Amino acid sequence: MSEASRNTFFGADPGAEGDVVVIGAPYAHGSSQSGGAARAPATLRALTRGERINDGIWDYATRKRVIDKLRVCDLGDFVFRASMSRTSYRTELEETALTLALRGAIPLGLGGDHSITLPLARGVARAHQQIQLLQLDAHHDYASIGAATRPTHANFIGFLATCPQILRIVQVGVRGYSSLLPIPPERVVESSIATLDQSLIAGVPTYLTIDTDAFSPSHAPAVMHPVPGGLCWEDLDRVLAMLAALRCPLVGVDWTEYVPELEQHNHPTGLGIVFALVRVLAAIQTQRYGA
Repeated sequence: MSEASRNTFFGADPGAEGDVVVIGAPYAHGSSQSGGAARAPATLRALTRGERINDGIWDYATRKRVIDKLRVCDLGDFVFRASMSRTSYRTELEETALTLALRGAIPLGLGGDHSITLPLARGVARAHQQIQLLQLDAHHDYASIGAATRPTHANFIGFLATCPQILRIVQVGVRGYSSLLPIPPERVVESSIATLDQSLIAGVPTYLTIDTDAFSPSHAPAVMHPVPGGLCWEDLDRVLAMLAALRCPLVGVDWTEYVPELEQHNHPTGLGIVFALVRVLAAIQTQRYGA
């Protein structure tokens, strides 16, 4: 792990003492086609340079201060080195998420490819004993696994479905066509925004994992595997409102599969992610400190 520099996410304080702790995971070895997602954490930090989230964040549209109590810290990046095994990297991420969650902090992972969710969610699940995972994604990510299969961004859900502390995995946004209809593992449920209240388990702590391709390519084009259709940014607000209504506290969050090299020069996808994460953080502040 590198030392957190002054270029932290939204100018957050370096370290691990916040209500929310950012974990950069510039890891793309779980992807078969591109390492571009490894540059996402640095890009997201750069897009928020000059701000100070712990001084408060104002929403220009509503003229309200949407973040004013929540403390956010940034642990910096967990860098995969040639001397490390992929297993040891995942173990380091899992133990970090476990340590943070045990003391009541909420890990916020910035990927990286979607395989980083496997160790982060496992760590949070071990800390809380019983959680559910809510996945916003265009792909089901439960490709078949065997005894010698390594975790990737295409099969990590299959691994998480065997985690005894994860009661249910709810997938929203999955779409596409194929000659074969995939059969979900036990405890994996496909849902829509409209039926989410029937799919989630009310009152259960929830880990939220977001693949950028969950959103329509018209909203978020900078992904390696775009799929027509999908969610709009406002759908995330509906998801957060549903979690609050069902009293499902967020206990972990990650955002993955953003590929900055596919961006236009003004970073429409990256800025969309930044705005979305502000709304996620505002929801966490409300659950922790009230309206």
